[in-house]
Amino acid sequence: MRFLRVLTAGLGALIASHAYATLGEKPGSSASTSQTRLVASTSSINASTYTDNVSTLESGVVIHEYARADGTVFAVAWKGPMMPDMQQLLGTYFSKFVGARANASAPAGGLSQLNSTQSDLVVHSSGRLGAFHGQIYVPSLVPAGLNVEQLQ
Repeated sequence: MRFLRVLTAGLGALIASHAYATLGEKPGSSASTSQTRLVASTSSINASTYTDNVSTLESGVVIHEYARADGTVFAVAWKGPMMPDMQQLLGTYFSKFVGARANASAPAGGLSQLNSTQSDLVVHSSGRLGAFHGQIYVPSLVPAGLNVEQLQ
């Protein structure tokens, strides 16, 4: 019983409100929002040219937000049992994502896949019921010399 109380208290402490930026924005910008996240494994990897902020949503979706040294998010990646709120993650780039999805071919065998390369938005997304992952980035915002395809 004591173990259960400790576990419950620990899980309660993991729930946090986390303000974050959407693609192409900085934390604290007017379009940034807050969302309750279950922070099962939060980390921030600070490379010399970017920071990888990792959060786990209550739904189990893991989101990586890659930001330049000035705080501008240049890429987002996700993996989990469902798609995250793409409008919230992509902000002003959401309409371009919707356009790319509209031009994608119909899914085959329950697998959806989207690969779209535009001058100002690159989308790689795939998934099936219970297993989705993807990455979206803005080429003009990527720090010089960084190969975005190598990010998680």
